[in-house]
Amino acid sequence: MGRAFNLSGKTTEANRFYSQAVTGLVAETARNPANSEVWYLLGNAYFTDNQRDKAIDAYVKSLDIAPKFAKARYNLGIIYTLKKNKAGATQQYDRLVPVDAKLAERLRAEIDKI
Repeated sequence: MGRAFNLSGKTTEANRFYSQAVTGLVAETARNPANSEVWYLLGNAYFTDNQRDKAIDAYVKSLDIAPKFAKARYNLGIIYTLKKNKAGATQQYDRLVPVDAKLAERLRAEIDKI
C-alpha cells in the first residue's frame, strides 16, 4: 500500500504504511531471526522509509543468512551508492557478479555515477 500511495504522490499516506510495515517486520524478525527473506523485506521497508542505516543493517543480516541473495546484495550496493560509499558498493558488486551478472551490471552502472 505504501508503494501505491507513493507512486500516486500521496506521501503522507505512503509514510504511514511504510511505518506500519517496519513495525510488523521488526516483530517478524524477532519471531523468525533465521529467515533471510524477512530481513530483506525489513531492509526494503527501512529503505523506503528513508532509514538507510537501518536498511543496511537489515540487508547485512539477510546476507549473513543467505550470502547468495542477489536482491539483498544489490539493494545494499544501491544504498552504499546513495551514501557515496564507492568501496562498499564495489564490494557488493564483486560479490554479486558470480550470483547474478545482469543485476551486477545494473549496480555497476550506479557505482559509475558516484
